[in-house]
Amino acid sequence: GLRQAMAVSQLQQGLVESAFITDNSLTHLIELQNQKRHIEMLVLPLDKALENQAVDEEEIEKFYKENGSRYQNPEKVKIQYLELNLDKLASDIEVSNAELEQAYQERITQYTIPEERKASHILISVPADASSEDVEKAKARVDELYDVLQSGTQTFADIESVAGDEPSLEVGELGIITKGMMEPSFEDALFSLTEPGAISEPVKTSFGYHIIKLDEITPAQITAFDEVKDELMLEIRQQRAEPEFFSAAEILANLSFEHQDSLQVAAEALGLNIQESDWIERSGSDDGIAKYPSVVNTAFGEEVLQEGYNSQVLEVEPSHLIVIRKLDYQPSQPLSLEEARASIEEQLKQQKAREQLQAQVEDLMEQVKNGASMQQLADQEENIELQQYDALERNTPGIDRAARDLAFRLTPTATETPAIGSVSLTNGDQAIVAVLDVNTETETDDSTRDLLRATLERQIGLSQYQSFVTSQRAQAEIVTYPDRL
Repeated sequence: GLRQAMAVSQLQQGLVESAFITDNSLTHLIELQNQKRHIEMLVLPLDKALENQAVDEEEIEKFYKENGSRYQNPEKVKIQYLELNLDKLASDIEVSNAELEQAYQERITQYTIPEERKASHILISVPADASSEDVEKAKARVDELYDVLQSGTQTFADIESVAGDEPSLEVGELGIITKGMMEPSFEDALFSLTEPGAISEPVKTSFGYHIIKLDEITPAQITAFDEVKDELMLEIRQQRAEPEFFSAAEILANLSFEHQDSLQVAAEALGLNIQESDWIERSGSDDGIAKYPSVVNTAFGEEVLQEGYNSQVLEVEPSHLIVIRKLDYQPSQPLSLEEARASIEEQLKQQKAREQLQAQVEDLMEQVKNGASMQQLADQEENIELQQYDALERNTPGIDRAARDLAFRLTPTATETPAIGSVSLTNGDQAIVAVLDVNTETETDDSTRDLLRATLERQIGLSQYQSFVTSQRAQAEIVTYPDRL
């Protein structure tokens, strides 16, 4: 219950918050984290080693005899299927130009960006509960302001500069306004103005009395018929095809279920062609009907593969339906020697190339231990690349991760001979890594140090809590009831 959950939470919090790390340990971790290593790396490419490999017939036959069972033709199935596609039905529907133009006019509002107007206003605010006397005063004041604007003795800017001295007076820009945004009286006055800079007579709204100034007009923009013609064509075709599609989908589902041993009845009723697939493997394909996972999974399912029934209707994409049945099946079977030959030959070449590279790596490492430099080895050996990193960090990009990890695992020697090791790279190449120097930096700002301390202490605390839980579980007798879960 809640009490138990709170107790567990308090225990976990106590263990996590009591964890700590010493300054020396933190400094050591910072040293490791910030460490930079000067390394050299010899890369022995696998593809070059492969070029020199040859495999004879005896080797291929021997390998096939010992490992032939590993080479199998995957099981395959061929299917028949009926396909019902809304887009295909829609594409067969004719729509005249007159119908398109009529639809365009009916939808003209959705192709229209309404006229926009920028405006400013002067407002003499009138509270909703204002007395008739206050309303008259507000009307008189707005008329006065309108007169001075009309006479040209003052501008909106002049009136705005003194608005702070008059609590009921507001002057400012209203931004972009379209029809339907404001009260009708305000809107009618604004949209009756014809030129930027024009001002309206005083207008009454629920806020008070306004004088409106038109600042800018952006005319309505209507998308031309030719620009939306194709879009309208698709929309109308889709609308007209949908009833036929949904009716056909119901017939397809019913007839393919009622006649489980054939697709012929459903095909004739709907005027569909029974199509046949190529061989399909469980891994599917990138094209054709096998690109749909639901088709592949159903084709190898018990209902279709073993019982030989029609499948249920599969919606492989929105409004794209398919019903399948098994046409032929080929179980998994061993490849003949001839069928497996190319794969075996490649595998044997790979094996020989790797063995050759490994022997070469061992020889080169021995030479380094005997005093040869990495540069000397790169100069004397063909097809070997020397890479150098003066200040390799743990997150340095552009170097194979396996090589970088090895570089930081190697323990530098106290002698002139560098610490060396070998590793297989991600692409199969072999590499020899030599650590020439280590630069340890402990300088870090206080905030970074504090953040690292907090992170490490939390990790230590969580680890201690997990160890405690594991210990308690080991000592306790716990009975579980799986049937009640």
